[in-house]
Amino acid sequence: MAVMDSRRMAARLASMARFRWGRLRGRRMPDEVIFAVTSACNARCDFCYYWEELNQEGPELTLEEIGRIARSMDPFRYLWITGGEPFLRGDLPEIVEVFARTNRISGVHIPTNGLLPDRIRASLERILTLAPGVFVKLLVPLLGPEELHDRLFGVPGAFRRVLSTIGWLGEMAQRRPNLSVSVNTVVSDRNILALEQLLELTKDLPIASHVASPIRGSPLDPGLRAPSPREWLKVSELLLEHNRRHHLGRWGGGLLRRWNVSRFLYQQNTFMRVLAGRGLPFLCAAGDTIAVIESQGEVRICELKERAANLRDYGLDFRRLWLSGSLDWERASVPGCSCTHACFISASLNARPRHFLKSLLTSRLSPPAAV
Repeated sequence: MAVMDSRRMAARLASMARFRWGRLRGRRMPDEVIFAVTSACNARCDFCYYWEELNQEGPELTLEEIGRIARSMDPFRYLWITGGEPFLRGDLPEIVEVFARTNRISGVHIPTNGLLPDRIRASLERILTLAPGVFVKLLVPLLGPEELHDRLFGVPGAFRRVLSTIGWLGEMAQRRPNLSVSVNTVVSDRNILALEQLLELTKDLPIASHVASPIRGSPLDPGLRAPSPREWLKVSELLLEHNRRHHLGRWGGGLLRRWNVSRFLYQQNTFMRVLAGRGLPFLCAAGDTIAVIESQGEVRICELKERAANLRDYGLDFRRLWLSGSLDWERASVPGCSCTHACFISASLNARPRHFLKSLLTSRLSPPAAV
């Protein structure tokens, strides 16, 4: 074991050296940023992999501090806003406006538990007003039929509230060309057998798509198990047929629709590959073209990695922190790293031209040979 540990240490140090050389040669700043605007959360989901970071004490970044961070960053393409529950942050619209104005983001992705309809509506209307040139995508969870959803969510009555939120969000999206609403289901052994019943419930909802992802990380309920590759093949087939039949018209037309379907297929194939223990088919872009900023200023290269530094210790200068050596130990752990985090799979595809092209040409589900 000592020999193996020393080899791993040597490999990691060599990888760190390569990262530092890349930085010295002008490695680019991130093109995508995940920003947890608050740790406050009003749910207690059994499947949450971030549960230990929720409802933390301590001062969260102020709007003024966020503005300073944004000004220290280059323009970037996409902002993923997370939490906690993002809409518990009262100045969320102003945060989006800061990045839209300062960094010229083209899109923002906001997952919400959907439990605060009035607050979500007011905040969303203001976001669309303050940042009219930004495409806003909302992702709302449904985990199963009513009783199962409420149990996994840890909030009685959650299913009915979320369903109501999805309804009026979908109607708003039909009036707003820069707004899209999708349903997401986190799948584990606890709800996989209820997926067909759930899809029957969502077929008539005014949504752009119904997507799903395997449970990942270390969830609040340690007894939850991720699906097997064979089980995920069935999930993928159900989702593909469901979206083709009920939501494909909202995936765009012509080449755009083909691209969306191909990317969906490639992502499902990647999920199956990871679940089979074969790892990612590409080097993850964590710490390269995608970064994570937390509500009190901590920075990670990935939500599943350790905190590496705090922006407040760097004068709120993101560039200074990003190009320092503070993140290199975590960056060095990326080669060989593998998970089903959809944000990082997407960012990695965007950063790897060969795999990006391959994702656009994917035409079928291709499970690993062992499935």
